[in-house]
Amino acid sequence: MELLSTPKNIEINNITCDSFRISWAMEKGDLERVTHYFIDLNKKENKNSNKFKHRKAELIAGRMLRFSVFYRNQHKEYFQHVRMHCGNVMKPSLKDNSGSHGSPTSGMLHGIFFSCNTEFNTGQPPQDSPYGRYRFQIPAQRLFNPNTNLYFADFYCMYTAYHYVVLVLAPKGSSGDLFCRERLPQLDISSNKFLTCCVEEGELVYRHAQDSILEVIYTEPVDLSLGVLGEISGHQLMSLSTANAKKDPSCKTCNISVGR
Repeated sequence: MELLSTPKNIEINNITCDSFRISWAMEKGDLERVTHYFIDLNKKENKNSNKFKHRKAELIAGRMLRFSVFYRNQHKEYFQHVRMHCGNVMKPSLKDNSGSHGSPTSGMLHGIFFSCNTEFNTGQPPQDSPYGRYRFQIPAQRLFNPNTNLYFADFYCMYTAYHYVVLVLAPKGSSGDLFCRERLPQLDISSNKFLTCCVEEGELVYRHAQDSILEVIYTEPVDLSLGVLGEISGHQLMSLSTANAKKDPSCKTCNISVGR
């Protein structure tokens, strides 16, 4: 069997969140013999693996809204367990397989999920939640400050018009920080399209993207005494839960579109 010539002048461009354009040159006679192309995308994980992961997400993030607290909703039994068996401290757990297939955080990173989105008309967290009627609220500066690094982890949707952006907050030098530094793109905490912490008139001011639902993973334990626990007045919207949820494979915003 006569082998094909080695491709030359390989170029990769038009790189986005999860797609790219690749081109190369071949000998004229080989072009007539080729029936299939196979590109092996397997590679060793390194700190540049997700270098362009966040570009699509930036395009739909929308304007930035101020907020002041991170919050976590769970069932009453969860917080009772934390108080009675965990010394009043919420401990990081292994991230599930929700979101994009092959995400470097799924089944690898330990953390605690928080939310920070607010209602644009009130500036307050929404009164509904898919995760439980009890909500722990903590001042934003307790988790996010100049001693914290911010990383972009994922971008996906679940057959709806809403898109989710997963971010990681890790205290500088922590084990979570070291994990993310080698695997995820780091964001400037004072200048990015998703979640910011800036000093204005001597105070820390926080903003989140309006048009994306942010899922924030904090990599360290959190003591309940640092915040306030209460019951929400709204509904528990189970259909919006992202626990082990997979992204919509047909979405042209957060997936590869064949033939593009």
